[in-house]
Amino acid sequence: MLAFIFFEVRVIVGRSMKVNVISVVLSAILTRNVCNGFSQNLSLHPSFSSVSFGRFERGAKLPPSASSSSLNAFASAALALENDNSTWRPGPEVTFGSSGLRLNVFGAVYGFIAISTGLLWWTGLTLCQIQRKLFPKIDADRRIPIILGHIWGSFLLKVMRCMPIVEGKENLEELYEPGTKKLKNSVMFVANHCSWMDIPYVAMVTGWWNCKMIAKAELLKVPILSKSLSESAHLLIDRSSRRSQIKTYKDAVGWLKKGVNLCTFAEGTRSTDGRLQEFKGGAFKMAEAVDAPIVPLSIHQAHIVNPKQYVFPCRSSRSVNGKIVIGKPVYPKGKTDDEVMKEVRNRMIENLPESQRPL
Repeated sequence: MLAFIFFEVRVIVGRSMKVNVISVVLSAILTRNVCNGFSQNLSLHPSFSSVSFGRFERGAKLPPSASSSSLNAFASAALALENDNSTWRPGPEVTFGSSGLRLNVFGAVYGFIAISTGLLWWTGLTLCQIQRKLFPKIDADRRIPIILGHIWGSFLLKVMRCMPIVEGKENLEELYEPGTKKLKNSVMFVANHCSWMDIPYVAMVTGWWNCKMIAKAELLKVPILSKSLSESAHLLIDRSSRRSQIKTYKDAVGWLKKGVNLCTFAEGTRSTDGRLQEFKGGAFKMAEAVDAPIVPLSIHQAHIVNPKQYVFPCRSSRSVNGKIVIGKPVYPKGKTDDEVMKEVRNRMIENLPESQRPL
C-alpha cells in the first residue's frame, strides 16, 4: 500500500538559511524494508556476498523460475539486513525549527495513523466523560477509558510493526488467583525509562487490567493524550511542587488499597543514552504502604525505536528486537526501603541488555 502525506514544512539549515519546502511528498511502502527506514538498495548490502543464490548475483533481478531454496535465501538475507543496525539509515527526514525535532518517512506514517485513529479514541473518551457526569457511580474506577487506550495502542503497534516481544509472563503466575489470570491483589509495576515508547510497551504487559500510570503533569499539554490521562484518572505529578508530590502519593496508595494496579518509572525521567539511571524512592514507598508486590519491567531498545530527538518512532521495534521482560515479583513486607529498591534494581538490570545496564 502506498501512502502519501502532503504538507508544507519549514526546514531550518544552520542558523540563518531558511528553506521553504512546499508540498513535500513523504511516501511509504508499508513493507518490511521501507517500514524500517531503508533508503538504500538491498543489492548494495555486503550481506548478499555471503549468500548463495545459484545463478542470482548482486544487482541482478530474481528470475521467475527461481527455486524455493533461492527464495528462502533471499528472505534470510533481507532479514539479516533488517537486523543489521550498523547499516541502518533513517531515510529522508525533516527537522522542525529551533526545537531540532526530526521526522522521517516511517515516523510520518506512524504519526498519520496515530492521529487519525486517535480521533476515534478521543471520541470514545468524550463519551466516557459524558457518562461520568450523568452516571458517576458507573465505572467509578475508570476502567473503560483504560480499555479504550489499550485497543488504540494495540492496533497502532501492530499496524506499524512496533509490537514489543513480551517475555517472562510466567513470573506473574504466582500473583494470580488459582486457575485464573486475575491478580489476587493490586500490583506496582516498575520499569526503566528511556523513550516515549516505554508507555505503550508497558501497556502491552498490563493489558486489560486497570492500571494507573504515574506521569509528569507536563503531558497534559499533549493533544488527545491529555484527554486519556484525565479520563483514565492516571496520576500526574508536578515535580517542582512538594504539595503535588504528597497528593500523588496519597492518591496512589488509595488506588492500591482499592485493588487498582500502578505503574511508574523509578528513574523519574528519561535516560539520554538508554542506560539505567539511579532510582527515586517514592514508588517503593507507595507499594510498601500496602505491602503490594513490585514487578520489575526491563524495556529493551525503546530508545532506538523512538530516540529523544524524533517526534515519532523512526523505525519498527522488530528491526531492533524491541521487547519488555517481566521480572520476578519483589515483596516489600519485612524489608527496608533500601533493600526493596536494591532488589528491584538488580532484577531489572539482570534482564536488560549489556548496552542498557548502568556503567
